[in-house]
Amino acid sequence: ANELPSDPAMATTGIWGDAKEPGNGLVNLDDILEVLDDFANSCVACTDKLGSDLVGFGGSPDGNVALDDILAVLSAFCGHPF
Repeated sequence: ANELPSDPAMATTGIWGDAKEPGNGLVNLDDILEVLDDFANSCVACTDKLGSDLVGFGGSPDGNVALDDILAVLSAFCGHPF
């Protein structure tokens, strides 16, 4: 079957490390505290903590908020590229 591509669409991605909902476009103390809080209440396959699940095995989010996610938001706060 001949499938046609969909029409183009636009999207805006969030700021890396802007974990606090709703995002404000900045990485600040609120975002660091959000990731720390989600880490303290960590669960497997969290769907409500996607902003805090920044990295995992192989660099992709893995559904678990862990030390790597804390280090990633701290790195974003310092202005390091991801």
